[in-house]
Amino acid sequence: MRPLLIGCIIILGAGVITLGARAYFQQQALDGFWQKMTEQEKSISKLEDANGNQKAVIDELASQRERDADAVEQLLNSISDLARQDETTRNRLHALEVSNAQTRAYLDRLVDPAVSCMLDPACDDDQRAAADRPAAADEPDAVVQPAD
Repeated sequence: MRPLLIGCIIILGAGVITLGARAYFQQQALDGFWQKMTEQEKSISKLEDANGNQKAVIDELASQRERDADAVEQLLNSISDLARQDETTRNRLHALEVSNAQTRAYLDRLVDPAVSCMLDPACDDDQRAAADRPAAADEPDAVVQPAD
């Protein structure tokens, strides 16, 4: 009976060692899982923060887009108003030119070259400089020098 008892003790000891080893390895695996889970939680937290920041940027961009759309609408309305005013002014000026001799005479006068160049965006610097110089006949004290 003693050998049977020793065999049982050995089997029990082996079982305890096996259970202890299994518990140790399970604890190691569990610790690894907890560590991975903690890392994943940190990663998720960082991603949530990044998403929150991106949402704030997206909200700001959407708000800016609305403000831009309002500004464009106001600009288009202003351009439309200016076009109507321009058309009205042109029509009134044409009617005045047809019905009033003084206005017709005023509008038929030549425009000074300097003013014409100033109003013409295609006028380059040389043309602008030439238009700014008074003609010799316009200068009261101008003396024409003979050419050598």
